[in-house]
Amino acid sequence: MAFTPAALSLRGGLNLADSDSDMKPGECRELVNYEINTSGRYQRVTGFERFDGRPSPSAVRVVDLAGFPFETDEAALAALNAEVETRRALITAVPGSGPVIGVFMFAGIVYAMRNTSDGNAAKLYRATSTGWAEVTTPALLPNGRLFTRQTNFSGSSGTLEIIGVDGKNKAFRFNGTTFTQITGPITPDAPITLEVLPSQTLLLGYRGGSFVFSAVGDPTKFSSVDGGGEIAVADEITDMQVQADNTCAIGCRNRLYMLYGSSKTDFQLKSLSTKVGMRTATAQSLSDTLFLDDRGLTMLARVQQFGDFAQATISQKVQPLLDQYAGRDMCSVTIKTKNQYRLFFTDGSALFITLAPDGAPQFTQVNYGVPIRCAFSGEDAFGIESVFVGAENGFVYQLDKGFSFDGLEYESYLLTGFMHFGSPETKKKWHKLVIECDSVTEVLMHAIAYFDFMSPDTPDSELIVGSGSKWDLSEWDNATWGNGSTNWADMYIAGVSRNIALHLSNTSKQLPPHIISNLYLHSKPVSRRR
Repeated sequence: MAFTPAALSLRGGLNLADSDSDMKPGECRELVNYEINTSGRYQRVTGFERFDGRPSPSAVRVVDLAGFPFETDEAALAALNAEVETRRALITAVPGSGPVIGVFMFAGIVYAMRNTSDGNAAKLYRATSTGWAEVTTPALLPNGRLFTRQTNFSGSSGTLEIIGVDGKNKAFRFNGTTFTQITGPITPDAPITLEVLPSQTLLLGYRGGSFVFSAVGDPTKFSSVDGGGEIAVADEITDMQVQADNTCAIGCRNRLYMLYGSSKTDFQLKSLSTKVGMRTATAQSLSDTLFLDDRGLTMLARVQQFGDFAQATISQKVQPLLDQYAGRDMCSVTIKTKNQYRLFFTDGSALFITLAPDGAPQFTQVNYGVPIRCAFSGEDAFGIESVFVGAENGFVYQLDKGFSFDGLEYESYLLTGFMHFGSPETKKKWHKLVIECDSVTEVLMHAIAYFDFMSPDTPDSELIVGSGSKWDLSEWDNATWGNGSTNWADMYIAGVSRNIALHLSNTSKQLPPHIISNLYLHSKPVSRRR
């Protein structure tokens, strides 16, 4: 009997909850340092690098180096690596001590806040071509946690500004030049969260379970005479998120509310749930508002639909992982061009959630190796979406930049579930694995086959996958995905079992991301289980 190939499309993401028999084809037990791209395929994550406004290490081009043209590719690569590391060494942490308190971008410029070296105050810094430069502010208390919104209270395109709170100081407004504090009506005047309604009304959430709202168009007036006021919610407020229909979700530790209306004259606060809540810094708006509750990741629309029940969560497939990380979440961010939500944990790892076109969540894990305390996503001066994070070590990093983890190589790997291809009780003789990979370079892949829920009988094999075409080093951070980049690589395996699982891994710090698309397994039936 001839060997018959079985095709497996790698899609669906991480699944830690279902049994192997219940997993969908293409789902994985392990999926680390891969992300699911907009076509639903597994793509190695892009790297990250430190940032302070100086020239990017990954932007080095061979054609700009002294000595170009070089006699050999090896010489060119050595010169390139030397210049990359020279640039990296020049980039410094935000001045001060402790973790980065907050990071945001305004008018294409990145700003970061950190405690001073003695820990007695906090300072705001601007990224410049020569590194971090201090921004003049009033004296600020240390140890805050910064949250910001970009808004416009005048309606003019030239009057955009940042409104920010940090839980230690008064709220502030900043237009890139002038930093002014906003005096609120509650003592102590240290709001912990904020939102700006489309009606140009500022909301400030305070400890103790209440929020205040300003007069329409004026974020400095909170008196009832001017149209301001205060609303109590009977729980600690953790977040606020404006919705597409101009309502505003008010997230508390163990409750959810919806604020309807645009000003004092028509505000209505309605309870959405008395058991589901938002954990601080986890709420983000994509096609819907996603946030972390104690029981898992949740979408606001599902809470509205299912109420307090477990059906409101969307993270059943990775719930064991979320249970393991309970209480260790730090912050979150969305990347709209990827339809992706990222949740960061205290150990430097992250959970990526990519929403499929039908809204289904698909999960992968990433291990950055650097604990991330705050995150911001926005458009740079060229209108390109950029992601910046502030770390425990005081550095600001730009994510999805370069092909290393700030100069270090990183491993990407996946482990499928045990697959029986429709015949769970039939023993099969496995012959060959074919890996389909899209890449602009050759990729060294390690592959291991596991049989019948056991340790591997086949040793680690090395395969070269990818197009094999030469990548232009002159465009170090601009790989072009063109026609003919798909390649097949063969791994010959020898084993007899009812099912098989496959482990694939790759380690690098210089190559652009590859995509693992499909696997083809050649086998023939031998006998049935008795």
